Amino acid sequence: MADFKVPFIDLQQRFQEEKKELLACVERVLSIGHLVLTPEVAEFEKRIGRSTLGNVAASGTQIIDRFGEEHMKTGKPIEEPLAPEDFRGYAQLVRQSAVEIATGEKLDSIEQYLNLMELGTLRIIQPDVTRAGGITGCLRIVANAEARGVTVIPHCWSCDILVAATLQLIATMPACPYLEFNVMDQPLRRQIIAEPFVPKGGVLEIPRHPGLGIELNRDLIDHYRWEG
Repeated sequence: MADFKVPFIDLQQRFQEEKKELLACVERVLSIGHLVLTPEVAEFEKRIGRSTLGNVAASGTQIIDRFGEEHMKTGKPIEEPLAPEDFRGYAQLVRQSAVEIATGEKLDSIEQYLNLMELGTLRIIQPDVTRAGGITGCLRIVANAEARGVTVIPHCWSCDILVAATLQLIATMPACPYLEFNVMDQPLRRQIIAEPFVPKGGVLEIPRHPGLGIELNRDLIDHYRWEG
């Protein structure tokens, strides 16, 4: 029988480990003085540099290369350095960066993902089951990505219902490096289903029951139900 298990990446732990390094890198980028200050840059501490890095990528080769050299040490892609619809900007960034770029969690149509892959030349895309047409819509995206040699790592940053749906999607895919997994301890995130997902040995088991393979925690739903 096949091993229905998927490795996960603990983003909260990774975030804590990399926070100081990432902020130090952003400070070095800011010190170059090539940034155009925007409201997004002003709140870069809250967003941990994401908007700042987007402006960096749009500012020129020198800044991109400086950040790329630092991030290459982590062996991980840079996620969403530009606005998701900036397809031509991504094409320029992919050409200039030695680090792999990943994006796509905010897009909602197969046409947008085709543009990411063809105009933006992205090699890693991140469709979200809740935004990109459900499992069926994501299957179309995965098929087109496979035909183009593009890696798909579904975005999964919500409750365990999304985790269940994403696991079912991953189970159909020819390859997927890992599952994005939110480990924040929040009731609507972790207790919305009767049997919350608990990683064991760095992997999550794919449910084998009908449908998504889960049952909702009705008591929790009733507890948080609001009737206006």
